[in-house]
Amino acid sequence: MPETLLDPSFLKRLEYLDFVAKKIAGGEFRGERRSASRGHALEFREHRTYAPGDDIRYMDWNVYLRLDELQLKEFEAEQRINIAVVVDVSDSMDFGDHNKLRYALRMAAALGYIGLSHFESVSLAAHPNGSSRRTPPFRGRPQRKSLLQHLASFGPSGRGRLAETLQGLPRPRRGSLLVALISDFYDEEGFEKGLESIRGRRARGLMIHLVDPKEMDPGASGTVRLADRETGAERVLALDEEVRRRYRREFDLHLARVERYCLDAEFGFARVETSIPFDASVLSILRRGRILR
Repeated sequence: MPETLLDPSFLKRLEYLDFVAKKIAGGEFRGERRSASRGHALEFREHRTYAPGDDIRYMDWNVYLRLDELQLKEFEAEQRINIAVVVDVSDSMDFGDHNKLRYALRMAAALGYIGLSHFESVSLAAHPNGSSRRTPPFRGRPQRKSLLQHLASFGPSGRGRLAETLQGLPRPRRGSLLVALISDFYDEEGFEKGLESIRGRRARGLMIHLVDPKEMDPGASGTVRLADRETGAERVLALDEEVRRRYRREFDLHLARVERYCLDAEFGFARVETSIPFDASVLSILRRGRILR
């Protein structure tokens, strides 16, 4: 399954995505280089008094009209952004006609491939076993093949606590951090505890919630034996219409909880059905500005 990440046909799709990403960003990723330098920036920081020779393009005329003072706007120039791509490889991801894990690896490959063209660094981590399946930062286009080879080694890996994986992500030496997590957000402790660690370190978040059509409507009926893919616990259940209705309600609540948390945390968020081609999903995320500023 993972070896398809290195197939020539798949690499061509990544090249196409990288090309389109440049078009979407107008030739460069906005927000790519943000530093403490002043003058030619995107985010307002403070005012200072005008001095002869200053660039009047940054004059705040509203302040002048209100206070009769010449004040210049100062901005934060762009700084380098580092991406940590975290792939959920827990057993619950190895599921579905379109297989959530295969889909997640393809999306991770696309994000990493594009990231190496435009950002300071890209690192990878698997959840669970984040510490043993974590890479040093990849930098630049020449390391694309190494990134894909590492991703191709990711396979189903039991269960674990999301908080442990995310808390263990290293801090970049310079620049800011964007954590891109691709997951179904099933966690015994609750996904919130894991995502809090991203908020606590003031990193940006891009949460990609994968959903397989079979999860939305299992379709089965009658007496069935259900087994938890991660714990192995089994349960015999009579699946009638009432039980299916309750299941769909609980599943909808899970979807709403994940989305609401991400919106409240000001994370980029996308829910992706695995029946949709992965490259179309990546382009949709890029166009909505979840990676581009």
